Amino acid sequence: MDTKKVTHKLLSLIISSLIVFSFLIIVQNSSEAATCYRDSNNKIVIGSTDSTPVSQDGGSNYDKDSCQEEPLNYKIKFFRVMLCTGEAYVEGDDPDFSTCTDIFNQAGGKDVEVLPGVKANLFDGGISLPVGTFGFMTLIVSNHLGIKHYETYADTNGDDVTIKGYGASSHSTGTVCWTIASFTTYTNTNNNGTNSLHGEDLRLGSPGTSNTLGLECGTATERTTNGTYAYTYEILDSLHDDCDGLSGGCGAHANYRAWISVGDTGLGFTANGSLLQSDGTTLGTTRENSVRIGYFIGFDTPLSISEDTKSFDMSFNTSGSVSIDFDEDTQVVAVKNGADPFTVKVTTGE
Repeated sequence: MDTKKVTHKLLSLIISSLIVFSFLIIVQNSSEAATCYRDSNNKIVIGSTDSTPVSQDGGSNYDKDSCQEEPLNYKIKFFRVMLCTGEAYVEGDDPDFSTCTDIFNQAGGKDVEVLPGVKANLFDGGISLPVGTFGFMTLIVSNHLGIKHYETYADTNGDDVTIKGYGASSHSTGTVCWTIASFTTYTNTNNNGTNSLHGEDLRLGSPGTSNTLGLECGTATERTTNGTYAYTYEILDSLHDDCDGLSGGCGAHANYRAWISVGDTGLGFTANGSLLQSDGTTLGTTRENSVRIGYFIGFDTPLSISEDTKSFDMSFNTSGSVSIDFDEDTQVVAVKNGADPFTVKVTTGE
């Protein structure tokens, strides 16, 4: 590989939530969902007062407990982005970065908000790209994925539906539910018997216990004026992809796993994932020390970068990256908005 660097002061890494690919689910658990049926006013239709109140088949049946939607705001903290000539992913072991070159490396990380149709810069002041051909790319990001989102609900007749949500001592209620400052886990479980992880108190979403919920409900005016509408964070705490037949499912501590080999996506790249420790190089061994996501991409057609390369774009697809989860406690309960993983496509141009 030619190690010569080419710098374009006006070149920035562009991150957008343009719909590039269908959503790639790299982790499987109970929060998997499909888009829920909406009415002509874009309200999610609630068809029953039970633990499965929504429809994923156009209103024919109301028998699902979640919706997979595009979040209004999605936040990712980036630590490293690397281009590699060899595969960095190692199944069940530490990744191998020996063939990788950093194009972004920030020890404290940088938060990037991904909004529908809006572009944001990861790099400030330009980027230095290595000249050469690269078949692989690695992203190291926080496994605390942020969602800021709200939804409005109606019944099958088009009338507003009142939903229960978070309250410090009793449930909030209203026709609009929104995210509040909180932490949940992707597996919907505690951390080996404790209700905290990475120093954060967890909301475990018991429908009859108001202070365990991650969504507040009220009026549209209350959402914009009461100051509680904020990012909620989902901790991606396990990458086990086949837990259904195991005792305790994916949430059981003994079933924790820090890697998943997805392979060919059929979308022009392969994808694999690892949970890493705080150094960003060591495979996680527990939920407590797993604080980074290693996202490993292998391009079907390698990237070619030359002195004439003038654009380097990463497009993030979050079209199904929020799971809106429901349950029931005399009324339908909004349990949480969980952050699901994203996909990424890279393009270069001259």
